[in-house]
Amino acid sequence: MRRVVITRTGVVSPNALCFDEFSENLRKGKSGLGDIDYFNPDTFPCRIVGQVKNFDKDRLRAKFPRLRCIEDNKVFFGLDAFLQLLEHRDDGFRECPVNLGTSLEVFLIEKAFQFSPYTFDMDRYVTTLKNGNNEPYLQVPLDFLGNFIKDEFSITGANYVNCSACAASTQAIGHSFHMIRDGRYDEIIAGGFDSMLNPIGLGGFSRLGALCMDNELKEKAIRPFDLRRQGTVLGEGAAMFILKELEHALKTDETILGEIIGYGASFDAYKLSEPESDGSGIGSSMGKALKDAGIGPDDVDYINAHGTGTLSNDKVETIAIKRVFQDRAYKIPVSSTKSMIGHLIGAAGAVEIAAVLAMFRDNFIAPTINLEKRDPECDLDYVPNHSRNEKINIALKNSMGFGGQNATIILKRYEG
Repeated sequence: MRRVVITRTGVVSPNALCFDEFSENLRKGKSGLGDIDYFNPDTFPCRIVGQVKNFDKDRLRAKFPRLRCIEDNKVFFGLDAFLQLLEHRDDGFRECPVNLGTSLEVFLIEKAFQFSPYTFDMDRYVTTLKNGNNEPYLQVPLDFLGNFIKDEFSITGANYVNCSACAASTQAIGHSFHMIRDGRYDEIIAGGFDSMLNPIGLGGFSRLGALCMDNELKEKAIRPFDLRRQGTVLGEGAAMFILKELEHALKTDETILGEIIGYGASFDAYKLSEPESDGSGIGSSMGKALKDAGIGPDDVDYINAHGTGTLSNDKVETIAIKRVFQDRAYKIPVSSTKSMIGHLIGAAGAVEIAAVLAMFRDNFIAPTINLEKRDPECDLDYVPNHSRNEKINIALKNSMGFGGQNATIILKRYEG
C-alpha cells in the first residue's frame, strides 16, 4: 500500500504567523485571544476573538495586484500559508491538485449599500469596478483561493474545495490522503483557510449561544473541558501542506514532518448545532480512522481534541473517546489547542494538524490552557495549562462540525 507523508507546512494563526513561531508558542501555552478591532463590536455580546494581528495584507496586494479588490481576510491568510510552502523549493507543482477546506462565502453587506442606505445599484457598482476605483468585491467564491493559486503559479491539476463547517479542512486533507494512497496522484497541496470575524459571523454565532459572552475573561474566554466553560471563541487563520507519496518524497529529498496513516468520517444526523449526546457520531469517525490505519486503541499515544469549550461538545467528545478507547482513554494525553487560538471554523482541523506536526518535530505535547477547575464529566488527561516534554509517535486528530460533520485523521511520526 502506498504511504503518504507531509513534507511542508505553512501556518497563519492568532498566536503565530509561521510554523516555527506556532510551535514555540504552543509549547509556551501562549494565547492569541483578545479584542476584535476589525469593526466596532460595542453592540455585540461577545467581543473576544482569536484575531490574526500584525498581518500585512498590503504586502500581498503589492505582489499580486489582482487582490486589490479583495477584502475577505481568509483569502490572504490562505495565500500566505501557501507561499510559506514555496520557501527553499525550486521545482514547480505542475499538475498537482489543490484541495482546500473552508466554510462560508463572505458577503460585504455594508459595501452593497454604500451608495444609498436602502438600495443597491448593481450597474453603478460594476461601472465603479471597471473604472479601477478599487472598490471591494461584494462576495468571494469558496473556490477563489484555489483558482488564484493555480492561475498565478500555472498549476494545472484539479481544484477541489470542501465546505463542511468545522470539519472542512480535516476532510479535505483526509480526501487528499486517500487519493494519493489509492494511486490517483503522487502529490497534493491540501489545507484550510477561514475567517468568520465579521459582523455576520460574530453576531450569528452569538445568537446560537455558542460563544463565551464574558468579555472580561480576555485570554481565558475559552476554557475547554473546564467546569466553568461558557462557550467557544471565534478565531481565524490558515494552514497548508504538501502531501506526497513516500517514494516520491524521498526522490525529491524532502524533509518529512509526519505520515498520515488513517482517515475516517461520519455524520451525526441529529441536530444542527450540537452533537449526538452518546458520542456515537465522532466515535464512529474515530473507529473508522483506526480501522483505516490498521491500528488499535493501544497504539495511539496522543489525541488532539476538537475541544471547543462549549458545554455539550466537550462532554460528548469525552464520552466518545471513552467509548472508543475504553480503559485506555484514561492513559492517553488529550489536549485542545483551541484554548490558545480559538475556533478557526473551516481552518480549525488544518491548523490543529499543523500543531500535531509541531509536536512530532519538537518533542512536546501542547497543553489545554485555562483548565483550572475540572468538570467531573470531563475526566481524562487534558494536559492542563503546561506543555509536556514528551515524544509522541501516533496522534489522533478529531474535528466536529455544525450539522453533524465528523472527521478524524491519524498521523504518525516518520522515522526513515
